[in-house]
Amino acid sequence: MKASTETLNYLEAIAHLPEGATLVAHQVSWEEYERLLAALGDAPGLRVSYDEGRLEIMAPLAEHEAFADTIAYLTRVLTRELGWKLEARGRATLKRQPRLKGA
Repeated sequence: MKASTETLNYLEAIAHLPEGATLVAHQVSWEEYERLLAALGDAPGLRVSYDEGRLEIMAPLAEHEAFADTIAYLTRVLTRELGWKLEARGRATLKRQPRLKGA
């Protein structure tokens, strides 16, 4: 999938997005969202969501990642103590094109 001019503009803006900041764009097509995800690949440290034309890209603070690690650790301990099976899946992008939603 070839990057569009809009995708290149988003990538330029993302490159200058400071930690803790959020970039929001409106009236973004589903196709443009898909192109942006493909261009970003597995970019660490970014959270991308899409809701019916509203694109949101967040560069979380380092402390957010620390909180995520703590919650994951506590979840592992709790499930082990309760004897529950836990399957860690890591980070993933979930998309629903018919509903025009992705996160």
